[in-house]
Amino acid sequence: MQYNIIIFDGVSRVFADKVILNNFSLEVRRGEYLFIIGPSGCGKTVFLRLIAGLDHPNSGSIYIDGKDMKHIVAYERNTPMVFQNYALFPHMSVAENVQYALKVRNVDKRAREKKTREILKLVGLAEMASKRPMQLSGGQKQRVALARALMTEPKILLLDEPLGALDENLHSRMILELKALHKRLGITFIQVTHSQSDALAVGDRMAVMNLGRIEQLGNPMEIFMRPRTSFVASFMRNCNILEGEVYSLESRRVTLTNPLGMFQVEVERIPVGLIKGKKVFLTVRYDQVRLDLKGTFENRVVAITRGQEIAGSIMSYIFELTNGEEFRYELPLGFDLKLSVDQKVLLGWKSTDCHLCTDIEASHG
Repeated sequence: MQYNIIIFDGVSRVFADKVILNNFSLEVRRGEYLFIIGPSGCGKTVFLRLIAGLDHPNSGSIYIDGKDMKHIVAYERNTPMVFQNYALFPHMSVAENVQYALKVRNVDKRAREKKTREILKLVGLAEMASKRPMQLSGGQKQRVALARALMTEPKILLLDEPLGALDENLHSRMILELKALHKRLGITFIQVTHSQSDALAVGDRMAVMNLGRIEQLGNPMEIFMRPRTSFVASFMRNCNILEGEVYSLESRRVTLTNPLGMFQVEVERIPVGLIKGKKVFLTVRYDQVRLDLKGTFENRVVAITRGQEIAGSIMSYIFELTNGEEFRYELPLGFDLKLSVDQKVLLGWKSTDCHLCTDIEASHG
């Protein structure tokens, strides 16, 4: 059995002279839960549609289970897609919606009704079989859409922003239910989303896309902790970013300079191609910043307090640097720094608590 269930080999897709995917290559592992994240227009949904056969590449090849998909139409691929708007038939009951895919395949009525009962039980909707979509909550509609997609026993399930229409609490519950379902079925899940938090919560791997290519691919937490490019760091929205130039290179330390001062970053090894004068980006997570009351940290910036925000159990303090850029410091809710608006402070962090983005080469492995 092949290790990779899907292979994109140099795939490009162009619409009206606009490049959506650009020489795109990716291998999807059998049985993994892969998240594709990125801004609107980066090519995420087009990637899913190419897998499903709802769209076709201008160049390159797509392989599913070792077979070239060039001449394989959508209904022969068995790669169902679950959409954000559910796409349920309002005039049909839950059971009728779920068994529709088998009905159009002329599966025997008794067999499809038996399968429907099994799938509805799997997604926790056994008691809802006779109801219409308008009688269901958002989460229940999402389960119906999932059940319908699973009726053909696919090896791959495609999820296009499936939780985007749900409120925050229901969203949080449903992503965990999706992970439990993935574990139980053992098939490949590929989910497109704007939300990195979903990938961090349940994903096996995550690909961050930008302008039709992959900026970084790997373990979600590794990407969260160690973004490889300034775009990934910015998209993850969890760190401050300072742009500068390489001032000096040592065995495991890079010093960069910018108008705010000199900054040091500990690295595992000096990136290939990094030279003195090269433009780089230093990132430091919001929760790694500290008030530098004694001026002892290796890296320091002068900042003016501008306010604070609360998100869940996190307090985020907002500062303005002397160059006008925003800088943040996060703490668990309940820790009060007793800072007043317009108060000048010194913020610092260790060289081991920051990360270097060189933008020399995005990761595709």
